[in-house]
Amino acid sequence: MKKVYIVLLSLICLFIVGCKREAKSPEDYQAALESIKFDFDLDNITGDVSLPTKTKKYELEILWQLQVIESSADNYYPNCAALKLVDGITTITHKIEYDDNYDDVLFGKATLVASVFDDDNTYSKEFVITVYEKSPKLDLTVKQIKDYCNNQDTHYIESNLKIVWIKETKDNYYNLILTDDEGYIFVNDAYYNKRYNLKKGDMVHLIGFSGLYGYFPVVSSSEKNECTVELVEKGSYSYNAQEIAYSDFGKLKTTDSSVYLMLVKFDGIIKQANDGSDYSYYIEGVKSKELIVNISNYSFDHNSITNDRTAKRQISDVLGKEATIVGYILYNTNGVWELIIIPSEIK
Repeated sequence: MKKVYIVLLSLICLFIVGCKREAKSPEDYQAALESIKFDFDLDNITGDVSLPTKTKKYELEILWQLQVIESSADNYYPNCAALKLVDGITTITHKIEYDDNYDDVLFGKATLVASVFDDDNTYSKEFVITVYEKSPKLDLTVKQIKDYCNNQDTHYIESNLKIVWIKETKDNYYNLILTDDEGYIFVNDAYYNKRYNLKKGDMVHLIGFSGLYGYFPVVSSSEKNECTVELVEKGSYSYNAQEIAYSDFGKLKTTDSSVYLMLVKFDGIIKQANDGSDYSYYIEGVKSKELIVNISNYSFDHNSITNDRTAKRQISDVLGKEATIVGYILYNTNGVWELIIIPSEIK
């Protein structure tokens, strides 16, 4: 008999658990609305997203509506989104495309209205959403990036490229030279998280904006949006420099964009610059003492030799002596070329 009671009690418990509670009072319906959960950030919608079909509590079916909020913001986009059914599920359709002529990030705000119903009444709750522009999915070549730079366009840049040179400028910000094996581009002050421990040879995902420094193409931040790199995959890279004579620097043309970031190898003598100079070192020819090449401070961590002990030691070993020097031609200032040297390659 005792076993029968246990079985009956178990069946009753299963029946109670299996029965779904029903919303009966207005408070129940409001509680159901409060239980709605989203699997995306309401304040940062950058693509199409699906809305929940039922409330978590009481599993009531939801009717969704969308209302635009008026705004006086300069970069406000009034028709930022719409609702449509996709396979029976209500979806917010993102409608703001990237505008490369607009430096600010476009956005729009709207109100989502969720409604549930009983036989006689409608209960509703509002959710404010913010929709941001979609960044175009690009994988530009270095040539395409340089074309944007040379056209003096502030154009959105996105690409997967390989690091051939990297130096820290300040905490979590770096200067880089990147390549697609067809050309090189200089990236100024890009942000990345140090946990990636980026090194030359690593493939990174670059996001930034094109620009021109004199005749020198560069990717950097815009006034509103930060230039960033993220690790795609680890890799390796070996330098393959073009051998030139020191005197060839005098023949290079500042208007020739192919000159910039050319990796070169030549014989010269590294000398300490005078006090008051903008540079720590310069390079003389072995035969000619005419100054043609300055060593860019970009060659060193935090743009200063005093913050790069390894480079300082490597240069000190050859200072004033004939040496083979490897570096990237940076740009020309007042008729004098600047070079990003690679201290570890000095022989």
